[in-house]
Amino acid sequence: MSLTYSFNNRGEVLEHFSDGITLNFSYWECSCPGELTNWIHHVAIQECPRCNELKEERPNAYAEEVEMMLEEIA
Repeated sequence: MSLTYSFNNRGEVLEHFSDGITLNFSYWECSCPGELTNWIHHVAIQECPRCNELKEERPNAYAEEVEMMLEEIA
């Protein structure tokens, strides 16, 4: 599987996989259910306040879902 990297308009690093998946290195996902704002966290937040999962143990967030979450809170 090949990887490429780019920056979005906020200067965040995006990782593009050959299967079409794109991850945003500035956000990570915990396993809390519900709204995007419940389970997508900025990397400055190292632990989810609801489920106590740690950033280092969880995957980076899908770039598309980060964009949807940011639009929701705007």
